[in-house]
Amino acid sequence: KVTDLITDCEVLDAFVIDGPAPMQLTAVATGASGCDMYDASICLTISGGTGPYLIDAPEGDFPTDPLFEGACITSLYEGIIPVTVTDANGCSITTSIELPDMPVVALSADSVTINGYTCPGEIGAIISNTANEYLIFDENNNLLAMTPWMDAPAGNYIVRYTNGNCTAELPVTVDGPEEWAVSANTQAVGCAGADGSIALSVAGGNGDYSFTWAHGATEDTLTGLTEGYYSVTITDGMGCSTSLDSIFIDIDCPCQPVFNVDTFYVVLQPGLTEVCLPTDVPDIEVYDLTLDGSTYTGDIGECTDNAIFYGYGMLDNLGDPPYRLDQWSYSGNQVTDFDFNTIQELVNYMNQLDVFGNWVNDAAQSSISGGQPGASYGPLVITHLGSNTTLNLQVNTVSVAHPSIFVTNEPTHIFIVEDPDNGCLDTLFINVQESGQPTTDTIYVTVPLDGSSTVCLETDELPGTPELLSNECPALMLNTQIVLTSGTCLDINGLSVGDDQACMVICDDLGVCDTTIVIIEVVDTSTQLVIYNGFSPNEDGYNDFFKIKNIELYPDNTLTIFNRWGNMVYQKTRYTNASPWKGIYKNTYLPDGSYFYILEVTINGKKERFSGYVEVRR
Repeated sequence: KVTDLITDCEVLDAFVIDGPAPMQLTAVATGASGCDMYDASICLTISGGTGPYLIDAPEGDFPTDPLFEGACITSLYEGIIPVTVTDANGCSITTSIELPDMPVVALSADSVTINGYTCPGEIGAIISNTANEYLIFDENNNLLAMTPWMDAPAGNYIVRYTNGNCTAELPVTVDGPEEWAVSANTQAVGCAGADGSIALSVAGGNGDYSFTWAHGATEDTLTGLTEGYYSVTITDGMGCSTSLDSIFIDIDCPCQPVFNVDTFYVVLQPGLTEVCLPTDVPDIEVYDLTLDGSTYTGDIGECTDNAIFYGYGMLDNLGDPPYRLDQWSYSGNQVTDFDFNTIQELVNYMNQLDVFGNWVNDAAQSSISGGQPGASYGPLVITHLGSNTTLNLQVNTVSVAHPSIFVTNEPTHIFIVEDPDNGCLDTLFINVQESGQPTTDTIYVTVPLDGSSTVCLETDELPGTPELLSNECPALMLNTQIVLTSGTCLDINGLSVGDDQACMVICDDLGVCDTTIVIIEVVDTSTQLVIYNGFSPNEDGYNDFFKIKNIELYPDNTLTIFNRWGNMVYQKTRYTNASPWKGIYKNTYLPDGSYFYILEVTINGKKERFSGYVEVRR
């Protein structure tokens, strides 16, 4: 509009100004997914202005090349983010977009109170100092408790606070001493008396221990103690204490045997029979003596025993059992072929045969001593089976003085000695018998494998009524089982092929015993083939080859063996257990494992085939 001021004339005209629409930004903000998770974003929609546009922001990731549409700013966390958009004409627009604030999750030493303790048996605490509750974990991340935890033992813990997806942790320590660990190592009072001891072992608490015993002592180790109860209080450097009550010191003075044997045989004599006591104690009168339930008031005599003894120290040097008694003679009787594993088994056998011998094994001196007066004895000829070494143990004699008592002609007596100082007792069973005794018999029995045989023993040499039947050498029964069926009979069951020996002893009501040596052979009478499924070829003499029971009865056979890959490693026609397969291929030992066998054999004119696996384990 133009106005002429003189004429007031006006002239109107219109103009059009071209240009783009104003720029506008539309923003969509997405918050972070969790604490310290930089995955928040701002996505922009741009309108107006003249494209293409450039986006700029002080943080985050965004496109740096010009673009005609909107874009997103990523890798953001929280706060107010200023965003500037500039168009192609250099025109800009700036706006600030607010991202959601993340929760503040933090733990510090001020967040909790940690209470330790001083003495074992007390407890600590972990308490929250804020309005928040905290979880408490051990060092292996096991949840233990929640604050306030009022019974926390000493140790290291982790306090954890979680709000939303945000977590903070604080390592803490509850201070406190280890629990008491107190023990007493005691030494009993010996036979000398007043030589017991207590040695304390103390751990836990706060160290710097002191000791107060009920009887006034202050050491951790006591010596020279007598039998009784002892108590001690232990105090540490912080004044914490614990007690051990009723520590008992016992007496360890084992009763020593007075007699060398439990049962003693003597020959009946006219009038009173003198019993030369089998003891090394020279003065038996220091004991309280009881004979047959009454105080012994008879005479105490002295006798000289011309004892027979055999030294077997060289036998001990040959190695582990078994042994075999090849020969021994007593009073004109000959004994042969008795297998045994211990010297005591041999001595028991000698006493069964030579009743009045009263043989004793002195392991400390490696000797066997005994023998009845006036009897004749031969050397003990013994073979160590492992080394096939035979020793000839010669007869030696020694005169030993013993105390003696006198008994009536009753067949049995019980003599008891008691030590008045410690109450120790020892009992001697005395059997008085006439000199004529039953002789030892030997019988031979064949028992079929998995079958049985019945044997009844003769009793005509016993003067009384048989009462007791027993086997005195059960250790020699490896292949058989004996079942006592009556007073004098027994069933022998064959369990495995081999030779056994039983020492059957029958005793009558007068105390007289008769021994019968039963030599047993278990034989296999079957003809059935049995193919064993494993062996151990380690040259120890036991189960060293592939055994096929009764294969010798069927010589028309062929055995073929394959390894696990199907390769043949052995083939033999007319296979026998005398020339067997020992897990060898081309003079080389095959590895342990499973092998497949095929046995073709003619049985009763018919060709049969057996197959399976055999295990080789050395």
